[in-house]
Amino acid sequence: MTDLAQKPITRLECFGFLIAMIGVQLSSELYAQWGTYFYSPSEDTGRTIYVAVGLVAIIFIAGRLFDIITDSFIGVFSDRTRQEPGRYRIIPIHGRRRPYIFWGSILMTFTGIAFWFPPVDQTSYINLAYGTILMSLHWGLYTLAYIPILALGLDFARDEATRIRLGAWIAVGMILGIVVAAIVPGILIEILDPARQVMEGETVQYSAVGYQRVAILFSLVSLTTFQIFLWLVKERPTAPVDSGQGNVLRELLNALRLPKFRLYLIIFFLFYIGVLTNQRAMPYFAELALEGDEGTVTLLGIPFIISCLGAALLCPLLLKRMSINVLMAVAIATIGLSLPFLYGVAIMTGEVALKLKLSIFIYGLNGIGLGFMYVLVTPLMGDLIDGYYKRFGQRKEAVFNALHAMMVKFAQVFGILIATQCMSNFGNSPETPTGVFLVAPIGGVFCIIALILALRYP
Repeated sequence: MTDLAQKPITRLECFGFLIAMIGVQLSSELYAQWGTYFYSPSEDTGRTIYVAVGLVAIIFIAGRLFDIITDSFIGVFSDRTRQEPGRYRIIPIHGRRRPYIFWGSILMTFTGIAFWFPPVDQTSYINLAYGTILMSLHWGLYTLAYIPILALGLDFARDEATRIRLGAWIAVGMILGIVVAAIVPGILIEILDPARQVMEGETVQYSAVGYQRVAILFSLVSLTTFQIFLWLVKERPTAPVDSGQGNVLRELLNALRLPKFRLYLIIFFLFYIGVLTNQRAMPYFAELALEGDEGTVTLLGIPFIISCLGAALLCPLLLKRMSINVLMAVAIATIGLSLPFLYGVAIMTGEVALKLKLSIFIYGLNGIGLGFMYVLVTPLMGDLIDGYYKRFGQRKEAVFNALHAMMVKFAQVFGILIATQCMSNFGNSPETPTGVFLVAPIGGVFCIIALILALRYP
């Protein structure tokens, strides 16, 4: 059979990965950005608090822990799956990766919508249980699609030049997905919420309808992008590769035998804790530091996205002049050194307009760092998989990507815990907003530690 390395990835296939990454972001970032705030908004602002802020982390931590478990199984099973449909494929979809993407994208459409319909219209443990179950199911089904997409990309890209090229397409897709998933909802939630038109004196009314309508729209668009990907990207026949036949835990531990991979995971783990901790507090920061609402999040997000997209497009050119690890350090430093300044902005006295401009500038710097990192993941992971193959004689695209995804989700767990507990203990109301303001500098500390380790990356 023809090996993938002898058959370069086409521009149309690269575009397929871009489309898929938009779906990935639509089916994840809406929950990461707005889920905590929806279930437990700022106190004394007229919004329904479905779960107390001290408990809301349980929903997302439990969901991510369940997701981490499914990552490991999907990663191992995807590497082992035969390309040709067998008797157990209800719909005979060709390939090792594509059947998982097909079913995962369909099933998570339902959980992605149901999550935003808590059963009790007030603070209740029933909402806590409901949100926890739905979030766990959603992340588990999300894994069915996400891990095989990443693995399929590295099935195609077997040299550094191709990985950098594909990484740029993937990064652009992820950034465009963030544009829609994290930025657009701020405006759409306001527009699609009929209660916002009702005024009682100077008090604005809020309801869950805006969030629910956005969730339905995003879930359907996400499903469409995944199905388009399946039409554009076909798995090619390859020579059989020994991917190992041990149990799931053993295969994961075997991948960790590579010292460079262990350092990679630690660096990215600390980096993502810093980034995702701050992300959790963004709606609260917009409301309490900048006297805004969901629309203010959009204002903060626009320069972030522009700089993120520009950095992703510039990254392949920069990699012709500097090494990957140097650019990784620059990316982490850009975020780690800028996040603490958000605390200074928050406690400033003076015009809100000035505070908004300074916040926009800082989030723009954050976008540059994240844009670089989005591109760098693909060539860094490809290099690690090659190194493992040279040392141990096995290719484990899905296993390595599963471990990367698990690491990101552990970082999300810590990010949720840090942000929510900081707000719970130090305040997240207009009278005591300190807990919200402290989140950004805490996130910056984690990024700075990641930077120190990145300078040692071989």
